[in-house]
Amino acid sequence: MRAAWKDNAPERRDGARERRDILGAMVRSFDLKAEAEMRLDSDRRAEELARKRGEKPTRATDGTQGPAHADGPPAAGAADAGDGEEEGVS
Repeated sequence: MRAAWKDNAPERRDGARERRDILGAMVRSFDLKAEAEMRLDSDRRAEELARKRGEKPTRATDGTQGPAHADGPPAAGAADAGDGEEEGVS
């Protein structure tokens, strides 16, 4: 009886590897789908926010969308939006 189990051991390992590979592919596929859905949701929210601010969405150079100002003055605070560092402070 024990010898029969040892003979089947390589088949069991191969089956376990195959299941692990399939499960890994399913998890990666799920992760990619979830990431794509999050990006679409983020794009929709950005478009809605741009409309509320009176901006029109434009295509960025890398293919993503970014808001562009509509005809008129820039949004409040846009000119002084920086990296958070003040000038003259060491």
